[in-house]
Amino acid sequence: MAKSSLESVVSQSVVAAGFSFYHMSLTRQNSSDLLRVYIDSDESISIADCVKVDKQIKLNLVNHDYNPADFSMEVSSPGLNRSLYSPEHYKKVIGKKIKVKYSDGVANNTKIGLLTSVEQDSITVKLDDLEALAIKFENVLKSSVYLEVK
Repeated sequence: MAKSSLESVVSQSVVAAGFSFYHMSLTRQNSSDLLRVYIDSDESISIADCVKVDKQIKLNLVNHDYNPADFSMEVSSPGLNRSLYSPEHYKKVIGKKIKVKYSDGVANNTKIGLLTSVEQDSITVKLDDLEALAIKFENVLKSSVYLEVK
């Protein structure tokens, strides 16, 4: 199963159900594949919304010669501490704190700071000591919105 064509079917299904496609992952879990689909909206996402999207995806998979029984599927929102995958995701959270794990070419580092800008190939994070750190997208290993619990 080609991930790009599967992603196209899933993305179209999410939009047809009235939501924004945020991200998907297809992983091997135990002896079967697990398809995780993240949907977004300007409003909050409810369980009923996830069920609606799940049904729409399964219908469209059958229409595109996929067998939904070939994998398990989970549909959810990306949550408040959402992972960031694309420049568009970063642009939506400029001015918020993020946690970013990245490689500097020698070691992997993890920093928490205020996302201040998103360029074509990099992000800039202002750290607590007021240092500004520019990180190229190609060096980002994982990142998410950081929520402080006080």
